[in-house]
Amino acid sequence: MSTATDRKDIRSVFQGDHNAWRRLVERYQPIVYAVALAQTGNVIVADAVTAKTFQEAYERLASLTDPRKLGHWLCAHAHREAEALNPARRGAAFRPRARDMSAVQVDLKWLQSDLVDPLMEELSPFRLEERKGLLLNVLCGSSARTIANLLKIEPKDAAEQLARTRENVDKQLLKELAAAVQPEMYCKERMVHIIRTTMGEDAAIDAARRTRLGRPRRSRLPLLVGLGIIVVLGVGGYFGYRAFMAPAPSSTSPENAKQQAAAAPASSDDAPAAAPEPGQPAPAPDQPVLLQTLKGRVIDDRFADGVPGLLIEAAGKTAETDPYGVFEIRDVPKGRHNVTVRCADQVLVENYPLETGKNVLLNITDPTLNVKSAESNPCIVVRITDAIPTPFRFCGRVVDAQTQLAIPKFQIAAYKGAPICIPPFIYDEFRDWDTADGQFCEHVVAIATYTFYIRARGYSPTPVTISINENWDNDSITTVNLHRAASIQGKLIAPNGMTIGNATVHPRYGVPESVIKGGKLWYTRTDSRGEFTLFDVPVGPAWLLFDHRDYGIARAIVDVQPGQISTIKVQVPSKGALTGDITVNGRPARFEELRISSAYAGSRVVSPEYPSPGQYEVTKLPPGEVTVIGRVIPGAEDRWIGRVYDQPVKVSINEPNWVDFNFITGTLNLNVQFSAEGKASVFLEVAIARDDAGRSTERVFYEVTGQNGFTVTGLPECRGEVVLYTSTTPVAKEKFLVDRKSLNKTTKPFEIIEGLENVVAF
Repeated sequence: MSTATDRKDIRSVFQGDHNAWRRLVERYQPIVYAVALAQTGNVIVADAVTAKTFQEAYERLASLTDPRKLGHWLCAHAHREAEALNPARRGAAFRPRARDMSAVQVDLKWLQSDLVDPLMEELSPFRLEERKGLLLNVLCGSSARTIANLLKIEPKDAAEQLARTRENVDKQLLKELAAAVQPEMYCKERMVHIIRTTMGEDAAIDAARRTRLGRPRRSRLPLLVGLGIIVVLGVGGYFGYRAFMAPAPSSTSPENAKQQAAAAPASSDDAPAAAPEPGQPAPAPDQPVLLQTLKGRVIDDRFADGVPGLLIEAAGKTAETDPYGVFEIRDVPKGRHNVTVRCADQVLVENYPLETGKNVLLNITDPTLNVKSAESNPCIVVRITDAIPTPFRFCGRVVDAQTQLAIPKFQIAAYKGAPICIPPFIYDEFRDWDTADGQFCEHVVAIATYTFYIRARGYSPTPVTISINENWDNDSITTVNLHRAASIQGKLIAPNGMTIGNATVHPRYGVPESVIKGGKLWYTRTDSRGEFTLFDVPVGPAWLLFDHRDYGIARAIVDVQPGQISTIKVQVPSKGALTGDITVNGRPARFEELRISSAYAGSRVVSPEYPSPGQYEVTKLPPGEVTVIGRVIPGAEDRWIGRVYDQPVKVSINEPNWVDFNFITGTLNLNVQFSAEGKASVFLEVAIARDDAGRSTERVFYEVTGQNGFTVTGLPECRGEVVLYTSTTPVAKEKFLVDRKSLNKTTKPFEIIEGLENVVAF
C-alpha cells in the first residue's frame, strides 16, 4: 500500500471525490475484514464490523494526521467495532446488517461451520494479536513487516509470531479458508453499502458502475494462446491426414468391377448386410452399459455427524462408511439405486434411493437441512442407539439434588456446543428415558463439545457440558443433580410506563443455532398487558432479550432459584441513556460507585437506576466521548476488597448506549510471591487488560497484610500487571482505594495461559 497514493486519495476525499473514497474502501476492505474475522470468529459479524468501521472512519477521517498510519488506524477502528458487535459479549445488542442475499457468492453457513469454526478452535491457544497476524498473512498476503505496521508491533515479534502460528495450524484448512472467503473479502455489495451510507445514493450507483469488484478477471493471453494452438493443430492435422489417411485412387476398371460383382454369392451368412436404401435410417448399434460411482453419506439424526463402520449395500455390491460417514460403490450401472444400510445383522435403512454421478453433502449442520439437489445426493439419516458401535459415549445417573435418590423417568436433549442460555428449539427435542436406577448412556461419533439437557417431571432442565477428546473415558459415570422446577413471570414496559404487548422473549445467546433448528428464535411473546411467563427454566442466571419492532430492545439477567417463581419488571431503556449489564460471576450485581469522565465536563459521580434485573441505566448524559468507571460492591464470600472496571464509550442521544459491566471470571489462578517483612500494610492490585488497545481495564484489589504470598483465583486467560502496595504505617482497607497513590508500589507484568504455571515474584 503506497503512502503517496493514500495521501492523494485522502486529499481527494476532502474535496468531495467519491471515487477516491471508493478506492480507499476497495484497498483496505480485505484488511479490515481479516482483522474483524480474527477477532470475532464469525463471518456475518465480520461483515457488519467492516461496514461499520468504514462508516465511522469516513466521519473521523479529518482526525487522521499521518496518512502512513491509515492501515493501523482502520485496524484500530475495526478492533473497537468488533468489541461492540462481538456476539460472545454483546449478543443481545448485535444486529446483522441488512444484506442483499442475492449478492452473496458463498454459502455463509457452510463457511462458518466447516472452515471458520474449526480454524478458530485451532487458534484458541494463540493471542488475538497472533490470530490477526495469521489471517492478514493468509487472506491478504501481508508480510511480517506489513503486519507489524498494521498492528503496531515490532517486525521481529510479528515474524516470530507468524512463523509459530503457521507451524501449529492446519495448512490445508488455511488454504481452503483463503479460497472460500475471497468473495466475502472483496464484496461489491458491502462496498456499495458503505458508499451509500457515507456519500449518498448517486455516489453508490457510480461506484457500483466503476468498481472492478465482482467482475471476472479476463486476460487476452489465454485467448491468444488458445487460438494459436487451434491453428497449429488444424494445419498439422490437415497435412497428417493428407500424408497418412487419405484413400488411394482406385485402379479397378469398370469391366473388372462388373466381373467381381457377378462372382459374389447371392446370399451368405457371412456376407455383410446390404446397404440401406436411400431415405431409410441405419440400424442403431448395441449401446454398452455405462458404469459410474455411487456416492453417499450416513449421518446421525441429532448432530449431523458422519457415522463410521456401517455396511452399505447397493446394486449387488457392498461398501463401508469411513470416519466421516462417506461411502463409495464403484462400477455400478448409471442411474438410481436403492441403498440398504446395515449394522451387523440389523437393517437400519432400507431402499433409500441414491443416484450415480452425484456428490456428497458434507456441510450439513442439521438433519432438517438434508435436501436433494441436482448436484448432490441427500444424506442418509440414522438414529444412534446402543446397537450401533460408536467411538464415544456419555454415561450418567440422574438423581434428586436434595435427597440424592435416583429418578427413574426423565428426558434428555442434546446440543453440539456450550451455549450460555438454553436454545428455544431444545424443548422440542427431549427424548424419554425410563430406567430403574436413573442411569443413561448417550452416544456420540465426533470429537467436539456437547451440552446435554436433562429434565424430569417437576424438575428444571439441567445442562451438562462435556468436551470429547482422544482421552475421553467412556466408562465414567456423571451424577446429574436435578433441582425443583422454576419459572419466570414478568411484565415489559416502555420508558413512559406503558406496557408493551406482542414483544418476543429471546435467549441472549444461542439465536443463530435456533435459526438452523427450525427457525425457533424465541421462548414466548408478551400478551396484550405486556405480561409473560417462562416455564421449565434452568436454575441459575437466565440471560433474556426482549424485542419489539417499535420500542426496540430491553434486556434482563434473572437469577433463577430452584422451586421458586421469579417475578420481574423489565423496562426498555430511554434514548440517549447509558445502560447495560452489571454482573459479577455471571449474576446480577450493583454499583458501589459509577463515575463518568470526559475531557470537557471533567469527572463526576452519577447515581444509576436499576429498571431491569441485572441492568443499570443513567440518563441526562451529554453526547460525545466519555470514560465510564464502575466499582461494584463485594459480597460476603469475596476475597477482594474492591473491583473497578473502566471503559470508553461514545454517547449518542438518538439511541440507548449499551455499555456492559460483566466483571471478568474464569477458572485459572495467579500465584503472587512477595516479602512483607517490616510492612504494616500490604495490598495487591491485579490490572487486567480487557482489550488489546489498552483502552479498557479491570482492576481487582486485595488486602494481603501479614502474608508472603497470595493466590488470585477466578481468572481466565489474560494479560496485565500486578501492583504491590506497601506501607510502614497501618492503612485501613476502607481508605485504601482513596489513599493508594501515596503508598509505595512495585509493578510486575503477567500473562495467564492455561496449562502453564502462572507465577509473579516481587
